[in-house]
Amino acid sequence: MAGNKEKNFASAVVYVKNDAARIGGFLTCLYGILEENFEKYEIICVNDNSSDGSGEAMRAFMRENRPARPLTIVNLSISQGMELAMNAGLDLAIGDFVFEFDRPQMDYPQEMVMESYRTALTGFD
Repeated sequence: MAGNKEKNFASAVVYVKNDAARIGGFLTCLYGILEENFEKYEIICVNDNSSDGSGEAMRAFMRENRPARPLTIVNLSISQGMELAMNAGLDLAIGDFVFEFDRPQMDYPQEMVMESYRTALTGFD
């Protein structure tokens, strides 16, 4: 199936603020989508000075799941708010296409992630 995967390098930048309870499930879903559809990808989580153990939850996810690609975690020592935190993640992203997630929750069908990618490639006809 590797031959059918997208050749563009995809980056996913995720804003994390006190989301320890849901970050593992979100990362499982996101890794699945990216692994299925892209040959090369990265995930960058920006931890905006969470006080609930979100950073440890992300590290635990990596230890327990050992996904195909590493997770980059940016830990901000002072809360910056979503816009500045996301900019920090975007500064590190190297993808040809960047997915931005303002929270680790998919409250929409998973298929919309790839629909947004395809729409970006073809334009907004």
